[in-house]
Amino acid sequence: MKPRTFAWALAFLAVGRSAQADPKVVIERATVPWSELERLLRSEAVARPEPQAPLPYALGHLELSGQVSLSRAQLGLSVEVQLLHEGWVEVPLLPEEVALSRIESSGLPPERMVWSRRSGQVVLVARGPGKVQVDLQFEMPLRPGRGGSQLHLSPLGLTTGRARLEVGDRASSIGGATRWRRIGGGRVEATLGADGIDLTFGDPEGPAPLANSLESLEAVTHLTLAGSGATRVRLRATPDERGVLSLRLPVGASAWRLWVGSKPVPVATVSDGPELLIPLPAERTVELVYTFVGDGLGIRGQLRLELPEFRAPIRGAGWDLWLPDGLRYSGVQAALGPADECHGFRGKVPIEAQGSCRAFARPVLGLGVAYVELSYDQLR
Repeated sequence: MKPRTFAWALAFLAVGRSAQADPKVVIERATVPWSELERLLRSEAVARPEPQAPLPYALGHLELSGQVSLSRAQLGLSVEVQLLHEGWVEVPLLPEEVALSRIESSGLPPERMVWSRRSGQVVLVARGPGKVQVDLQFEMPLRPGRGGSQLHLSPLGLTTGRARLEVGDRASSIGGATRWRRIGGGRVEATLGADGIDLTFGDPEGPAPLANSLESLEAVTHLTLAGSGATRVRLRATPDERGVLSLRLPVGASAWRLWVGSKPVPVATVSDGPELLIPLPAERTVELVYTFVGDGLGIRGQLRLELPEFRAPIRGAGWDLWLPDGLRYSGVQAALGPADECHGFRGKVPIEAQGSCRAFARPVLGLGVAYVELSYDQLR
């Protein structure tokens, strides 16, 4: 049928419908202006929803395991990612506040896989099509909320999975949107769907975890070729409801010197293993110096340095890292962003700076472990 004939046929049918109410009326010919025909065609058109572009990737079965306490979680995640499109694809997997201790990804050549932090997420950037097997080890803080501490992970595109966590026998309440079930031995497990992992952990009638008001953190770390070193930390802090500033030292670290305001405080009186409970009469400047030991730096390898873990976000944080000369450093990953220059403070215990300095800063340092990871090898 020719287009003009088709258009007139539509007009005839449209006008004919208005005459169906009176069967005695017979229309042999009708003339309809083009503007009226357009209106009739639009009114007869069926509204169809816009097609939704599918995700450029698909997540396979996800496995999550690890240990959870009232303040933080140490977790392992394993999942297969299928890249459906050609070209580079971004796959957000974890929130930005996690501290990654191990990343293993296989299935594609290394030049087709990159890990990054962007838009508040830890992201796998890979060039498809293809499949990537991802295995991650990480720590993340639990957030205080109604009913206790809360853990939430929801990778976009998740369809199926299983979580098995160790929570201990002291947990008086386990809840959340995820349907958890106790399996004995202080463990819980759940089948996962599109909503991911949602866990409320603690005493539903007890108070939420306490927090301080913290700001203006300055830190300087000095590292030696032997893998040992010292870190000086200074910040402004107000006491929590117990009247203390609570923090946890990194693994392998020992508190050496401590000041609250201008007053020295014996570290033995505030230490409980790696935990420090520092009494504060009111808002004060707290300065801490601690030492740490680690593996010596060889021909090549990787190293990780951490700051103490606090129980509240910190407004304004800067960290200067002095690294020994004679090595080339690359592949830096950090919980803080790079800064233009080092602004190390001398503090109560000045330490002579040696080597090269890397500077990091962040307007707000969230809960969790602040860390720097990098690779090194000998200069050629």
